[in-house]
Amino acid sequence: MEKDEYIFGTRAIIEAINKGNNIEKVFIKTGLDNELYQQLISLIKENGIPFQFVPLEKN
Repeated sequence: MEKDEYIFGTRAIIEAINKGNNIEKVFIKTGLDNELYQQLISLIKENGIPFQFVPLEKN
């Protein structure tokens, strides 16, 4: 993956990890709690990918 390339979406990030793409860091929206979220967290931890929770956007 190129230095300035971003991926958005839980499923897209899961697919990128499964393909073996080099992921520098994952930002996760605070408050998520569903099956895809659990799968993403598991993959991130298994692959030693740094991650950070970020707050919900305020409108």
